[in-house]
Amino acid sequence: MTHKVFVALLSVGFLRAVAAALAGPAPFTLYVATNGNDGWSGLLAAPNQTGTYGPLASLTGARERIRSHRAEVKDQPVQVLVRGGTYWLAVPLVLEPQDSGTAEAPVVYGAFQNEKPILSGGRPIGGFRRSGSLWETTIPEVKAGAWYFRQLFVDGHRRPRAHSPNSGYYRIAKLIPGPPVPNAKPFARDRFGFAPGDLQSWERLSDVNMVLMHSWETSIHPLKSVDTVSNIVELAAPMKEWWGLGYWEDHQRYFVGSSWPSPRQQRPVRPDGCEKSRTGFCCY
Repeated sequence: MTHKVFVALLSVGFLRAVAAALAGPAPFTLYVATNGNDGWSGLLAAPNQTGTYGPLASLTGARERIRSHRAEVKDQPVQVLVRGGTYWLAVPLVLEPQDSGTAEAPVVYGAFQNEKPILSGGRPIGGFRRSGSLWETTIPEVKAGAWYFRQLFVDGHRRPRAHSPNSGYYRIAKLIPGPPVPNAKPFARDRFGFAPGDLQSWERLSDVNMVLMHSWETSIHPLKSVDTVSNIVELAAPMKEWWGLGYWEDHQRYFVGSSWPSPRQQRPVRPDGCEKSRTGFCCY
């Protein structure tokens, strides 16, 4: 009986060894967490009790640690497990050919267990104060000209930019002849005529964007000039789309938007009286 038990145990151990060999080497595992530190090893899922050892703080830190590891160990699978929370990316995460794995030794970035990490290229804005029906704040970086943004999300929902007209859209009044372009109509790609009163030569023209509505998409264009005598608006650069102005409809739809209140007036003032521009003042 003892002999049979010994043989059975030996067989089980042998099968486990074979299975482990067939499975290949265990992956090199790194952890990333919002309470991590890129100066740590990344080998723990949470910081130790003394706060001196634990997960990394960023995917960039994980990428650099993987590069160092693979310089010494090339044929080991790698996995990066990212803990839940929001990771604010000041710059894009760049993965180059050297960061690729192989079929035998893949490099995998994934969520830790059932947690939900969020990678965001946005920047949190704080300091909002209540002013009547509005919330407002001042953003020093924008005021200093070091940063500018065109989107604002509040509680996960995008807030609309100032829009003129307040609803609907304008239509191009006149297309201007231009050099012929293959597959497009022979009209200028960087200017058109607008109806009197639709557009103004706004004080901060660089803050205004025109949104042209095409067949299934829109394109966004900074403005170079608005001539209210000839009623001609010029875009900062010609359209890059192959179809050009007036391709889908002669009186193409468009509207103008800005990062501050309605550009309908010479010095734009939104109905709620708020501005959000390079002055650094922001409200919603």
